[in-house]
Amino acid sequence: MQKPLLALLAMALMMAGCGQSRWTEYRSNKGGYSVEVPHAPKESSDKISTDVGTINFHMALSEGRTWGFASAYADFPDWAIDKKNARELLQGARDGALRNVDGKLEKESWIELEGHPGLELVFSAPSKKIKAKARLYLVKNRLYQVLGGQTEDAYDETELDRYLGSFRLRPRL
Repeated sequence: MQKPLLALLAMALMMAGCGQSRWTEYRSNKGGYSVEVPHAPKESSDKISTDVGTINFHMALSEGRTWGFASAYADFPDWAIDKKNARELLQGARDGALRNVDGKLEKESWIELEGHPGLELVFSAPSKKIKAKARLYLVKNRLYQVLGGQTEDAYDETELDRYLGSFRLRPRL
């Protein structure tokens, strides 16, 4: 589930820097969220094979030379949510993310967004020389993933927190 998001994040870290950029709001009307980004993101969609079948995965990626910010969502079938609790689904997303980048979990904490369960991760991908923070939220049957990563030498937790903290749920159109 996390593989496309993290693979694109790794590629994003090869582009131009964001420190001097003007942040603007990006809205995903279909996704039902908004987030502030330093550059207009590129949107993509893909079908992902999961243990509950094929699901549609939607992502917006804003990238620079030493950083990448991605927001994504995917809808699980209602029956899949009924069989697992929110913690299990969020832990599964965490495990997949770490596995896909050979990542090392440094810290995690349970969070909420407007009463919906979430999980915040701080991790590194030593082989890619990346440090990252992510927030995963389960809103009914929709899994939101908000991820920011930077090269180790450009790591600035303030920028990552700004990005992650700007994520808001919006009405779906």
